[in-house]
Amino acid sequence: MQMQQLRPIVHASPFTTALPLAERLLHQAEGVIEKDPVLARQYIRQISALLGSQDEATAAVQEETSSDPAGVSTKSQFARGGLASWQLRVTKDHIQRHLADSILIRDLAALTRLSASHFCRAFKATTGETPHRHIIRCRLERAQTLMLTTEENLSQVACACGFTDHAHLTRLFRQHFGATPFLWRQASK
Repeated sequence: MQMQQLRPIVHASPFTTALPLAERLLHQAEGVIEKDPVLARQYIRQISALLGSQDEATAAVQEETSSDPAGVSTKSQFARGGLASWQLRVTKDHIQRHLADSILIRDLAALTRLSASHFCRAFKATTGETPHRHIIRCRLERAQTLMLTTEENLSQVACACGFTDHAHLTRLFRQHFGATPFLWRQASK
């Protein structure tokens, strides 16, 4: 009787399985960095999460592998009471596409098929910030990008980012960054 030799079982580490995903995200970031630096930063944050720690990498790989071919996640990685990953993705995509427009909570809630109050609670449970604060942060990041990459005056930047006027941008910018947009722009050039 001949004994068969057993092959050793090789378990892939989360980093090994995360590397192809990280490479794909890096290529996506490179593709949009000129057109949409904010989106490129989001890709870079995802790469950082993938490569940052084993737990984060495992969660990101599970997130990626639990998606159906249409890209809609079938399993949420978030805490109970939070948004499913597809709901968060749809919400953030909508916000990024409509930063210059008025963004209503009821519209975001409708995208996720939730009531407005439940959407706000779930969004905060998932991201740690309210939808309004998230929208303001995204608008301020876009304003920073426009101030660095264009020569538009601050009133035009404010309107392009969904602020009512130059004063609204200045007030929120100073609250978040501790300087006026004008001084920040001068210091950043």
